[in-house]
Amino acid sequence: MVLNWGRGVKRGKFESGFGLQRCLTSLPSRRHSKAAVRAPPIAILAAFVAVFAVALAIDPTVATWFHERGMDEALKSNYRWVARIARLPGNFVTYSLPIAGFLFLFVFIAGTRWLLPSAFILLCGILAGSNAFVKWIVGRTRPFQGDVYQLHPFVGGIHGLFGPNQSFPSGDVSLAAATSFGLMRLFPSQRILWWSLILIVAAERIAENAHYPSDTVAATALGWVVAEIAWRLTGRPGRRDGVPNVGRADI
Repeated sequence: MVLNWGRGVKRGKFESGFGLQRCLTSLPSRRHSKAAVRAPPIAILAAFVAVFAVALAIDPTVATWFHERGMDEALKSNYRWVARIARLPGNFVTYSLPIAGFLFLFVFIAGTRWLLPSAFILLCGILAGSNAFVKWIVGRTRPFQGDVYQLHPFVGGIHGLFGPNQSFPSGDVSLAAATSFGLMRLFPSQRILWWSLILIVAAERIAENAHYPSDTVAATALGWVVAEIAWRLTGRPGRRDGVPNVGRADI
């Protein structure tokens, strides 16, 4: 008897169960991806700049609004559990690493073609750590810790590289965005889910007054850049037969 639960399963071999491989191996092919319309990188960057300009203008207003209503303090005390759940996609251990590990498991199910996608997502999370250097270079303090538009570049010297009150850009959002944009490369049909995770983390950081809106917009842009770099460093996973392939990230 031949069990053919997965698409492309070889005769006489059992390669998947419960339809998992069929789901994974039916992802967009190279041929199908060419038909999709993708925004050029310059258009994406222009959109980020426009949104950032608006966010920068409303930074003090938004921070004051949440503070006057006590929402920031509530998320730090009575509703701390809500903040922790919302920040899960912004943590390497609870987002990037588990997903990379999950994809790695399919190396044993669907073959080595899943090795690069796993490494790709892992690298997205690692490179997102570059936000710490940007924070140090810019030197913007968190809401109500200093003037909203005042910068202190390289504050504290080399010892201030991982200072606790640095705000621009958000580290949580940077990681959530980098990993999510990476996942958009591999699973474009779920991009609404990946975008939702970014927005949830950003909303929590803003509501808690840990970051200004412009901090989260800049972090999202950094995450996109990091994901693009990781994609190229790992050999552009998705351009081989049998591996998800969506060409340029459709954000």
